Amino acid sequence: IFSSKFDGFDGKANPVKGFTIKNVVVVGKKKDILVRSKISTDTNLYHVDWRLRKDNGTFKIIDLSTKGISLVLTLRGDFGGVLNSKGVNGLINVLNNRKV
Repeated sequence: IFSSKFDGFDGKANPVKGFTIKNVVVVGKKKDILVRSKISTDTNLYHVDWRLRKDNGTFKIIDLSTKGISLVLTLRGDFGGVLNSKGVNGLINVLNNRKV
């Protein structure tokens, strides 16, 4: 469902040819881990930042961004717009109808 948020993604399977971790740093009060990476395919190179947080001993991806655009912030804006126009039940309907 999130692939449409990334510029240049055409929705077709594009096998990953390489994955490189460029940098790992601890950030914020909650000591999130920020992993800066490069993902390459036959036709594109993507710079992707992954933000992870430890939860019950397991790291979980809580956000990712590319070209300076955070997926969490983008979705927050999308959801806020639906809430303003359709209310809570409208947002629930939108989420239920999303393709995974």
